[in-house]
Amino acid sequence: MSITVVLSAEVPDFNKWKVLFDEDEDKRVKGGIYATPHRDLDDPNRLCIISQAPSKEAFMALFRDPELQKRRLSVGVVDPDIKFLEKI
Repeated sequence: MSITVVLSAEVPDFNKWKVLFDEDEDKRVKGGIYATPHRDLDDPNRLCIISQAPSKEAFMALFRDPELQKRRLSVGVVDPDIKFLEKI
């Protein structure tokens, strides 16, 4: 059974972040993670990503990847809020 992951964060430049997000799609797919980005209508530098992942562990393994951490920091994602949800 898969889980839903909701990640939200503020970034200095949404467009710069979006380029990086798109470039990392292959890594997400290889990890079984399918993510859809959203942008806050009232705060254009606030993002929300809604993902499906095989498990919390699978998501966190990708999220903790040192290369991806470095890339996130390079576009200003510092302390994202992450929620893990299961369908009931």
